[in-house]
Amino acid sequence: MAEWVGRKVSAAIAPDEADANAREYADALNASKTPVRLANWGGLAVKREAILRQVSAEDRRKMETDPTHAPAGPFSFKPDDFESDESNTNARYQASWALFRDLEQTQGDGAVRDWATSATSHAGAVSSSEVVASAPSPSRDEIENRLQ
Repeated sequence: MAEWVGRKVSAAIAPDEADANAREYADALNASKTPVRLANWGGLAVKREAILRQVSAEDRRKMETDPTHAPAGPFSFKPDDFESDESNTNARYQASWALFRDLEQTQGDGAVRDWATSATSHAGAVSSSEVVASAPSPSRDEIENRLQ
């Protein structure tokens, strides 16, 4: 949503720069060879090696042979034990902006604001399923597809 709002503000105060930025992001999305996977963007995950250094040799062997094996903790992690998928950033900005633009075109900008308010109405992180569930009903399937 920040990209959607930001482009509106930029277009009003610096239209040439806004156009150049929008073209750069559109070009990045058009050139992208991989799905943008918006639901995974910026999500933190524990690095595999951070777990491996804390489990027994037996658990390491099980993890190698069975990718679904989850050894029992407790585990302790430091900030550098996490990773985030920040790849394909400009394409993702374009795809996220397009999602909001398209919703605005079909439902109106009030629906976009209502959706954002609903999705963020409680404290804490907002899951992808909450984003979809809070969207206007005619757009839920489309939004869910774009997040994947």
